[in-house]
Amino acid sequence: NHNTTALHHGLNVTYDFSRLNPVVGYDLGFWRRTGNFDLTYGLNAAIRTDLRQVRFGVCPTVGIKVWQLHVQTGYQFLLKTIDPRLL
Repeated sequence: NHNTTALHHGLNVTYDFSRLNPVVGYDLGFWRRTGNFDLTYGLNAAIRTDLRQVRFGVCPTVGIKVWQLHVQTGYQFLLKTIDPRLL
C-alpha cells in the first residue's frame, strides 16, 4: 500500500541580501501520498517575521518521495502584515 499521511513541522531562517533583512519563520502542515506516480500533496500553515512585522499564511504543496528523500514545492499565500505590538 503506497498511501502515506504525515504531519511535519520546521523552522525557517533566511536572509534577504537585497534589503539586508533577516526573515524567521515556522511551518506546520501535513502531506499525503496517494500512490499516483509517488506524488505527495499537502498544506502548510506558516508564520514569518522580519523581527519588526509578522505575517501568517498557508502554502499548498506538491512533492515527490523517492527512497528516504522527500522534495516539496509550493507557494506561500501570506496575509497582510500585522504589527507585533498589536499581538
